[in-house]
Amino acid sequence: MSADIPETFSFTRELGLRLKELRIRAGLTQADVAELMGRKRVQVTRLEGGHNPNPKIGLVADYLRAVQAHFDDLSDLLRKYTSLPRPVEVETRSRVVEMLRDLPTRPQKQADSYDIETSLAIRFGKKRRPLDPETRLKRVQTAAQAAVLNDLLDRMLKQELGNMHGVFQTERWTALAPFGRKVWSVLRRTISKKPETRERNLAKVLEQWSARNPELRQAFEHVLNAVHAYFKMLEQRGDLSWKPAYVSVKKKQKRRRRLEIQ
Repeated sequence: MSADIPETFSFTRELGLRLKELRIRAGLTQADVAELMGRKRVQVTRLEGGHNPNPKIGLVADYLRAVQAHFDDLSDLLRKYTSLPRPVEVETRSRVVEMLRDLPTRPQKQADSYDIETSLAIRFGKKRRPLDPETRLKRVQTAAQAAVLNDLLDRMLKQELGNMHGVFQTERWTALAPFGRKVWSVLRRTISKKPETRERNLAKVLEQWSARNPELRQAFEHVLNAVHAYFKMLEQRGDLSWKPAYVSVKKKQKRRRRLEIQ
């Protein structure tokens, strides 16, 4: 749990000061409020000083009634607390950050943005129940894997297209990188298919892109072969199945229990 985000609610010094402001606005002393509440003055003093972390709601209601104020007068401070991420979200978020810590900068930012965006969509969507921590971690893990592989592809394409610049004279270089990514997508999608199925899909993509840009066909063929060869190399090395590691929820709970026993 982050030090900046409390795990459970407590009546803070800030809330106590707000009550004091409401009392002063009403022109009352602490003794006056205690008398109007029918309670001891020490209860009023502790409440205003934030020294009663878990007062009963009745005590706060009695105070507000005594100073002729309402819970609405505390709503902005209460909303600040209720708008905070829930404990399970904070805990899982810290594990996501830990999992992505050693990734290259660009894939790390992409996977991190994915986690933040999907988490916010759930928090403020129709279904307010947060994702199960294991599910959330696996989704980010998959997003990180894709981001790392796409980053490798972009680096390879940048180098390959730089080498091609003197071979294929064309002003339409912007079509080649998207074509390379399309080839990569086909290779990823057909990774468990028969070789002939993969080749058929690659040939179809080549024909479609060449039909739109006939002057680039030779360049498209070169990019297709280069991406295909790079993909095979990564596949043989086992890099395509790499994913950032994280400790599963069950393992973390067992580890915590062992530490508590020790």
